[in-house]
Amino acid sequence: MNPKLRQNKHPDLLTTITVALLIGVSGLSSTCNNGSDHDPFRDVEDVAALDAQSIFTFAIFSDNKGTGPDSGIAMAGMVEGVAEMEAQFVLGLGDHLQGPPLDTQDFLGWVTADAWWADHFYPVIADGENNYYGTGQGDWGAGSGLLDDLGLCDQPNVTCRDNHAEYHAVLEVGDVTVHFITAHYPDSGLAPFPAESRQYLVDEVQSIARTGREIIIAAAHTGDWLEELSEANRSILLQNCDLLLGATTHIYKRYDYPDDAALFLNTGSTGYSLWNNYLQVNVLDAPLRLVVQNMKAVDPRFLQEGENCWIKVIGGLILPCDFTNAEPWPPLFPE
Repeated sequence: MNPKLRQNKHPDLLTTITVALLIGVSGLSSTCNNGSDHDPFRDVEDVAALDAQSIFTFAIFSDNKGTGPDSGIAMAGMVEGVAEMEAQFVLGLGDHLQGPPLDTQDFLGWVTADAWWADHFYPVIADGENNYYGTGQGDWGAGSGLLDDLGLCDQPNVTCRDNHAEYHAVLEVGDVTVHFITAHYPDSGLAPFPAESRQYLVDEVQSIARTGREIIIAAAHTGDWLEELSEANRSILLQNCDLLLGATTHIYKRYDYPDDAALFLNTGSTGYSLWNNYLQVNVLDAPLRLVVQNMKAVDPRFLQEGENCWIKVIGGLILPCDFTNAEPWPPLFPE
């Protein structure tokens, strides 16, 4: 994996939109939701207009196993969305492989053959990967073979643990540095989330010196994994991370943690679900913040509403998006 990230699309963005957006973290929380002082970015016409205002974008998905019949349609929609948003990188939350005896959906073949994805994809290792490379889903750490096949641990921006199943990637985009820290927590096995893995997340997060231009993301595959940490360590991650990610249930949701802490999302599933989805993250400046939208994988992108869209101000609050031109997801079973 070669960390060749695109250059900041709008190096002068701060100059061009400061007047409209320079309202500060406290101002953002107090003025965005009333009619007298409305944050104008919420009036964007569509997703493409939001992309144009962003300093960069990235995508997140889980539980997609490739181009085969079981997940190929959702995969194609997600891949198209990633290209349209001009994502800097893609984070995968695991269960991308299946087997034995064969990876019938061919995720590994696809991701290693596509030059952009091979260089910009950062996966979490989960039970599907253990099953493919080892003796079963509970074969802890066997899925590290995926990181080896991608060459991820050999890259200068990635530091892997000795087990090669957990790592810390540092992704620099312009003057913003994204830290992506992963732990191996499969949803099978006798001790799937050992104390060493839990402490690894905490230690890596605490090692990061913050200047205000860092985005810190911690991830593990199995659900609300934060519940497995001690109260003290849970507080460290909630107060020092910006985005926490889980998966395994195949259903997108926001976990119930305070609005002045990290935004913790279950990333859902891009395939093998009635609600095939992926997450689009737009990074905006002044103040630095994430706009995280739950996109429908099988439809063209549109601005999301309600629980499908959150703003996380870096070092500040979680806020509703409240896009003027947001749309609801179509009903699952139309009348």
